Amino acid sequence: MLGVVFSTPESFEQEYKSNLSKGGLFVATDEALDVRTTVEVGIELAFAGRSFMLEGEVVHCIPKELAAAGAEPGVAVQLKTPVAELNELFQAFVGEQKPASKPANPKGAERRQAERGTARVHARVCTKAGQQLEGLTRDLSHSGMLFSLAGDPLALKERVDVFVTEPGSGRQMNIPGIVMRHVKGKSGQVSALGIQFAPPAGRKAEVVGFLRKIGQAEHSRRLGGISGSVAELGLGNLLQTLSMSSPRGTLTLMREGEEGFIAFDSGQLVGAQVGRVTGSKALARMLCWSDGSFEFHARVDSELACGKSMSLQAAMLDAAREADEASASAAPAIDMSVSLRVDEVVASGAGEIGKVEGAVLDMLRVGSPLARIVDVIPEADSEIHRAVASLLEQGLIVEG
Repeated sequence: MLGVVFSTPESFEQEYKSNLSKGGLFVATDEALDVRTTVEVGIELAFAGRSFMLEGEVVHCIPKELAAAGAEPGVAVQLKTPVAELNELFQAFVGEQKPASKPANPKGAERRQAERGTARVHARVCTKAGQQLEGLTRDLSHSGMLFSLAGDPLALKERVDVFVTEPGSGRQMNIPGIVMRHVKGKSGQVSALGIQFAPPAGRKAEVVGFLRKIGQAEHSRRLGGISGSVAELGLGNLLQTLSMSSPRGTLTLMREGEEGFIAFDSGQLVGAQVGRVTGSKALARMLCWSDGSFEFHARVDSELACGKSMSLQAAMLDAAREADEASASAAPAIDMSVSLRVDEVVASGAGEIGKVEGAVLDMLRVGSPLARIVDVIPEADSEIHRAVASLLEQGLIVEG
């Protein structure tokens, strides 16, 4: 049995508003419990002389080894009592709930229909023309979602079908939606889509119930995680510390509209992605981030595994070496928004060119934008930038 004691009304009210009212609870303990373990949680309200016994399921475990990295050891528990019943049970022990005043929206400003919470769950977006995008949500509510983009952006106002997957059960629901917003990253490229859900009237209650259940489960899974600034330790030191403290985990990175993740298990890099780039190249790109924020959770969800696993330490060494070589060679930075084309007259008389230069020319000939070229060619970003600069200098490619 697990136990939590609240000695003051203030401490309980804070926990209630943050977690219990959403169906979850974080219990500090050094005891190692497996995910999906059924537990009994004793909640003692010492200030009121009352206690409750509730059943729940472990959805996230923070091992005691992570205490060195700043985390509180314990388990996140998803309570089996329905949220409505929890609210009836505990509302009498919290202060009077006053409805928050709604700030006036500027004329023409987009209004959100529901509060969104951070939720990284698998989703698939399908257009009416048959195009499919797969990836993770960034936030989710019953009115819509922010979807991390790993491909070319869809047009605004485009109608889509969104297949959202419930973690754990794997259950999917198809929700009609409309692309309403493009979120751009630091490079100026679209890194996420804001999609407004538009289910038919007869399905709204079903959709809201499904999404609320996902939101509650995600909230519980996120309890007890570590968050902070990348700049404090540097990403390399941070990843090294976390991998030494926890046998597995997922590090999510956020920077000016961009979002990526690094997942490791038993010393292996099992997944890394930022935008459409995956694997060691994605790791190398993120290790160059000197700003932004991070979240860490001591678990790896199956949908995060992408590509062949490799030694985490070897991947980090390769990425660090790539960054050092790029810095030493002063690789030119190329404006990703510039439109380039091949000058076929000059190219026809050119001599032998390198492999990377040849790959750049091939992709430009089929109309690929520069941002996609840098993402798709497997060589280091700095090497691709040098190839583009060389082709520009030789006149083999020109703007326009």
